[in-house]
Amino acid sequence: MPKQITQFKLLVVTPADVIHEMKIIQETVESLNQMYGMINHADIKIQYWSFDKPNQNFVAFDAVIAVFWTQLGSSDQDQIDRIKTEIEAYLNHTDSFFLYFSACQASPLQIDSDQYRQILKFKSKHVEGIQYQTYSDLENFRRLVMNQLTLYFVAQLKGLQSSLEPKQSDLKIIAVIEDQIVETPKLFRHRFTHSKFVTNYKQKTFDLIHKINTCRLSETDAALKETTNSDSSEVEGSSNAPLMGNENLQKIAHTIRNLPNTHLVKSFLTEPAQIRPEIREVITKYLETVDHKVEIAEFFNLGNLMERLNPLRGVQYGNTASSQLIGSASEKEKYQWLMDLYANIVIYEASYAYLKEVDDLFYLQCAVANVGNGYDEEIEVKLYLDKGYLCRRENLPVPDDGILDIMNPSVDLFFKPRQVDNVAPYNDYPEEAPSANRTSSGDHGLNRRQKAKGKRDIYQKKMETFFCYAYHQEGKFDVLTFSLPVIDPNTQIAFPSYLVFKRAPRRMRYEMRSKHMTEVIQGEMNIIRADR
Repeated sequence: MPKQITQFKLLVVTPADVIHEMKIIQETVESLNQMYGMINHADIKIQYWSFDKPNQNFVAFDAVIAVFWTQLGSSDQDQIDRIKTEIEAYLNHTDSFFLYFSACQASPLQIDSDQYRQILKFKSKHVEGIQYQTYSDLENFRRLVMNQLTLYFVAQLKGLQSSLEPKQSDLKIIAVIEDQIVETPKLFRHRFTHSKFVTNYKQKTFDLIHKINTCRLSETDAALKETTNSDSSEVEGSSNAPLMGNENLQKIAHTIRNLPNTHLVKSFLTEPAQIRPEIREVITKYLETVDHKVEIAEFFNLGNLMERLNPLRGVQYGNTASSQLIGSASEKEKYQWLMDLYANIVIYEASYAYLKEVDDLFYLQCAVANVGNGYDEEIEVKLYLDKGYLCRRENLPVPDDGILDIMNPSVDLFFKPRQVDNVAPYNDYPEEAPSANRTSSGDHGLNRRQKAKGKRDIYQKKMETFFCYAYHQEGKFDVLTFSLPVIDPNTQIAFPSYLVFKRAPRRMRYEMRSKHMTEVIQGEMNIIRADR
């Protein structure tokens, strides 16, 4: 049965003054057909450009050779412009367009000066060695043509053989270390407790401690007396009533609070401002851990700052009533600094505790690679890990409610594989993870407890999305399973998440099944322990 011959069309462009070069091209093609064509069932066929009636385009051919010496091939300027346009348009096809200019000596009697000037002008616009070649004699031309046509023809035959090979996937697991694809996986640990976020909060806390510790309230303040006298007039009905000492006011306030049916009186009660005991305790404990000389009584001293309860604000949303501070600017500022310090300490300590748990775990970044020449689909990946090492999703650290607003947007950074060149992200999650800002626009009617629950739900949903593995135990192994709908040839696709471990494992076995593989692929990878 005769075999099918693959034919490559070669266009040869040689004006009338190029004679010997055309013969060399013919001889070179015949030689290549004998050396490579016959055994590969392929053939190069030459066609010639017609200068008088050009009805061909370079793009209709597999390759083009154009050779010029003293003329562009025609006395008709339209035809000259046509060939120049074709050459200009085809110059970027460096793998299949071979342009030569002869530097051989020519008799002045043979040269058309107008055309020769056009040749020189055209050459000056382009780069020798990249867009065209020159030769000084015919043997030099023979070597150039043989080298370039051989490289072209062999490359085409390789592509032809590749296209005739049966398409088949070839799947394996690879690892990623420091943005590099490697065969042997290596564990790593995060260092978020050393991040700028943590150090910034710590520095802000130190700055607030310094401000509060160096703040000195004046013993007499005319503005304060005017403000408090005016306030006493409004509350007690006496414009000249002196302001009682803090101790007496505290006793009266305590008595009023414990009287029955005195809600209205209590609503307008003005009393010395204080830092609540639970807030004071948090700040005091933190001060004991830092290298600051602090006199506790003076640190919490608010001078003559007063506080009036406003019970009508905030209550309709299930929140606590608000209050109004009455006092000098420095007293109010110190109060606000103390409250800011408390908030910073709470956020810093909760964030550090959570990030410390995240940092203490071990992580592995892996991907599925298809090194075959065909695509595959319906791929199932099973990972076998010795029991006692894997940190399952439900055992991963969970941030306190007070820092969920901060940590929710960072879950991707903690557990989702980072983008790496030549590794496609995993896109087959069960559903898109919810936005960390989902509740920000629709929670105005919710109380604090409801808002906190909404934020926890976002965090848990993100974790469920990224850690979308099916889990079971099989003998002495913890087994994780996930799937890929399709993978193209020469493609790597990241796992849905980092693999997370509470202890450093030494190995990982895997199995892969797919629609186009008749056998189960099995492998085992030794794991390098992370350096701390």
